[in-house]
Amino acid sequence: MQRFARIFVSVLAAAAVLASGSAVMAQNADADEAFEPLDRQLTALFEAYGEGSELSDRDREVVEELRDDVRAFNEEHPDHVRGLAGELELLNILSDPSARTQSFVDITEEKLPLIERLVELMPDNPLLRLTWARHEMRAHHYDAAIEVLEGFAFDYGDWPQAALYLAECYQAEDRFDDALDVLQQIPEDEPGIDGQLQSRIDQERETAAELVDLWQAEQDLREADADADLPRLAIYTTAGRIVVELFEDQAPNTVANFITLAEENFYNETRFHRVIPNFMAQGGDPNTRPDEDGRPGAGGPEYMIPDEVDHDDARMHFTGSLAMAKSPEPDTAGSQFYFNHQPTPHLNGVHTVFGRVIEGVDVVRSLVVDDAIESVEILRKRDHDYSFTRVGDEPEDVLAPTPVPDDPGIPGDQPPDIDPPGDTPPPLPPEGGSAGDGND
Repeated sequence: MQRFARIFVSVLAAAAVLASGSAVMAQNADADEAFEPLDRQLTALFEAYGEGSELSDRDREVVEELRDDVRAFNEEHPDHVRGLAGELELLNILSDPSARTQSFVDITEEKLPLIERLVELMPDNPLLRLTWARHEMRAHHYDAAIEVLEGFAFDYGDWPQAALYLAECYQAEDRFDDALDVLQQIPEDEPGIDGQLQSRIDQERETAAELVDLWQAEQDLREADADADLPRLAIYTTAGRIVVELFEDQAPNTVANFITLAEENFYNETRFHRVIPNFMAQGGDPNTRPDEDGRPGAGGPEYMIPDEVDHDDARMHFTGSLAMAKSPEPDTAGSQFYFNHQPTPHLNGVHTVFGRVIEGVDVVRSLVVDDAIESVEILRKRDHDYSFTRVGDEPEDVLAPTPVPDDPGIPGDQPPDIDPPGDTPPPLPPEGGSAGDGND
């Protein structure tokens, strides 16, 4: 089974999957003849080039010269599959010595036109479909990835990764029933699915079923929110405007802290110091201001606030959720926060979700490291004092949070056991408190 094969083992492998047809072959006969000398060079190179081998300076020069020759051929023959695939493979070798051993190559701006053309010429190539879909996912274009994946009749027994990708995209777009349905279409006891992959599929099914129930509860809460006159803030960033609604009824202390900091212009000129595609964008650290010299990810307001995660209606992590970054220890949040690109259920019950994006999810998904917050505007808030409790204060009317037990599946110094978004540690924070991760 080819589910984790390289996208192109060689030019010949790419050409072999071209939809056959005498008209197509006859149309390309002259181009095939012209390509033959390059084909021999490419074949010799791929045979001599060890998987994952480092290129010497001289080898790099040879590969670059061959790439230029193949590129010139493709300019004259833009529909020649073997030429396009050969150029792409050469770019893979030049950009990353391990690219030829990876399941799916990264699509750069240089590779993008080649992939687009190959998808047009080989619409029935499942590897190309998966690579293209993954490219759209990494750019947070989940709707486009869904279109790519739904447009091909994958056999999920041979290509379970397609079902996993499609489920992730559905969940990012709040289509949780669809996500569970596609995961259930992966056949059981498929000979080509090894134990490790089967364990992941089982885990994803369990998570998908959980998300169906959590989303229904969230919908009920949002229906109540509509009449609750919740606080709203506009966060103006260099990437665009983001409007958030704050969950004062479930996280009143965290909301009061956030509003207070916003009114003090605390967040102005801070930057998003940690952005992980298909996961989250983290900011709110005063060390990221232009005039500060502290380490990004280690700063805060010099105090910490209690978590608000241990009550029945605590809010969960969905696309566009706004939550507090903190260390693995309870009650270590301060000023740093993060926006979710997609649901992250492994963070539920650990990090306080205190709001959601109601305008500008596309802006959230476009944020990159060093995008800045220009200002925060309070659009509305309730008519009462927004004082809040810090760790160490013990007023009688504040419910002390229950410490969260250590668990290898919750965020800490090691990545959570999930993939995708995959092998990336969630929002963490500083030695000593506030929020950030200390590992940047």
